Amino acid sequence: MVGASLAIALAHRGLRLALIEAYTPGAETQPSYDDRTVALSWGSRCILEGMQVWDAMAGQVEPIKTIHISDRGHFGATRLRHEEERVEALGYVAENRVLGEVLYRRLQQSSNAGIH
Repeated sequence: MVGASLAIALAHRGLRLALIEAYTPGAETQPSYDDRTVALSWGSRCILEGMQVWDAMAGQVEPIKTIHISDRGHFGATRLRHEEERVEALGYVAENRVLGEVLYRRLQQSSNAGIH
């Protein structure tokens, strides 16, 4: 995810980029893009929007609306709510598989970034 994201972020700078992968894009054995999930912050969403990949994945992520932080058996707790922060969501939960597919599709659309 890191290499693909960096290649997309740099592609508009006029650089010729080559992403070297150990696995063929879309391969069933690609360990990075499996059914595990990643929590993306609001800031990560903003970055993905700037990379023009957010819209392709927005319908496949789950918004984080409330975060409860506590330490069982100890005094105190904190709750964060998206309404109080005036954002659509505090973050998002996305499957690695979804993020990987979107990143690879975006790379394939780039005229100066390739996957090898």
